[in-house]
Amino acid sequence: MGNKLIISQSGSFSLDSSTSSLQAFYQQPLGRNLRRNSTEIQASPSSPTKRTSSKGPLSAGSTSLNDVVFERSSSPTTNPQDYNILLDESSEPVKKRMNVIMLGTGGSAKTTVLKQFKLLGGKREDLTQSLWQEGIVVPCFDLLIAIFNRKNFYYPNAEYHHEESDEVEQQVFDLFDQKKILNIIHPNNQKLIEEIAEMWNNEPILRKVCTEMLLENQVESVPVEDVNYYFSRAVAVHRGDKPSDKDLLISQRKTTGVTHVEFAFNNGSTLVNIWDCGGQKNERKKWKYMFTESQKLTGKIFVIYFVALSEYNQLCYEDETTNRTHESLKIFESVANNPEYENYPLFLIFTKKDIFKQKLRYTSLSVCFEDCPEDLKANEDTTKIKRDIINNWTGFLEDRQCVSDEIYEKSFDFVKRKFMERISNADRRKQTEKNIKVVNAMDADDVRSNLVEELLEQTMVEEIYKDDLVHYL
Repeated sequence: MGNKLIISQSGSFSLDSSTSSLQAFYQQPLGRNLRRNSTEIQASPSSPTKRTSSKGPLSAGSTSLNDVVFERSSSPTTNPQDYNILLDESSEPVKKRMNVIMLGTGGSAKTTVLKQFKLLGGKREDLTQSLWQEGIVVPCFDLLIAIFNRKNFYYPNAEYHHEESDEVEQQVFDLFDQKKILNIIHPNNQKLIEEIAEMWNNEPILRKVCTEMLLENQVESVPVEDVNYYFSRAVAVHRGDKPSDKDLLISQRKTTGVTHVEFAFNNGSTLVNIWDCGGQKNERKKWKYMFTESQKLTGKIFVIYFVALSEYNQLCYEDETTNRTHESLKIFESVANNPEYENYPLFLIFTKKDIFKQKLRYTSLSVCFEDCPEDLKANEDTTKIKRDIINNWTGFLEDRQCVSDEIYEKSFDFVKRKFMERISNADRRKQTEKNIKVVNAMDADDVRSNLVEELLEQTMVEEIYKDDLVHYL
């Protein structure tokens, strides 16, 4: 056909002047607009599944949900960094489609990222309708049960500062014994929730024991960086306060089934289907469902694998023997080298950097990797550090120290290399390594910049353009 595709060493591409009409289409600037629909699918062999049709442009009748456009605005009445909802009247017909499948073991923060997508897209109601209140209140009780058990075992003679605290402790145990925890947000429990919040603030022994548990990685019910936040919000949430964005993000509810969300950007001309599923072992059997369903839709398929950096010294939810990072490496290797997925670009996202930097101060990477370089092993007596923290535990939950940026960077590079070594194909390894990111899932600006703007709106769209140009030629 006489057309030449020019690809530079940096990966950029262009066409010569003989394809000016096609070139004009593909060189249009990548927009910063988002339109989305969402639906949740429960994958079950015994029940029918529902998926959104991908044929033809999006229209009011294409799904059961209203189509809206989310676009940044610099109007005086709005924050320029916000996404504003505009009616979908002038959006272009969908020209490009892609599917993004999010994978990762339990606790890797991929569902938190999906929540951020929904918040950035202006669809908070999707999250406020998901019993989010339980995800704030129940973790407080779960944590207290663990603390009470440890306190009574290691400190049997410890006395509370307030007499009523013994009675509150017994009420919490009774709640679990009678399985009333399943209905914890019932109005009748308001007084007890107020009492546990007050007990947390006024009984130092609870915070001391919690600090010990955090140092020994025995806290699973709440994110370690937000222990105080749960107790500070439990009473107001139970009373019916409207949720903040942080409430919705940290609300702890196990991801089950498959969630499918649709976004559109580039003035509605590019549609992305995002798929999420639980990362626990019993949920991973549903991962294949996401691939089979996305293959039924038109558009290129991308895979994002999430890894929590902070889990290098923790054991899996499913058992008490398997290191979480080892498990994540094994699952990543199986995904990266699966011949069925070899044509799907693979992206690696690391999360929980802040907790990682804190843990490195008192727990060396050598607990996970025997070949950890000497300069990354703790250069202080970590046992002494832990003992000092426990002896001077006041404030640890509020203000924890971190290692230096230099130690963090070396440690991160080591962990990153471990994941890259699991990819057998050199070309696939090179493609994946080029698109590694570290993201704070709780930071909306970070998610917007690194994932929405750079990954979805630029890198992935460029991959689609490259495929289309090669096909055209």
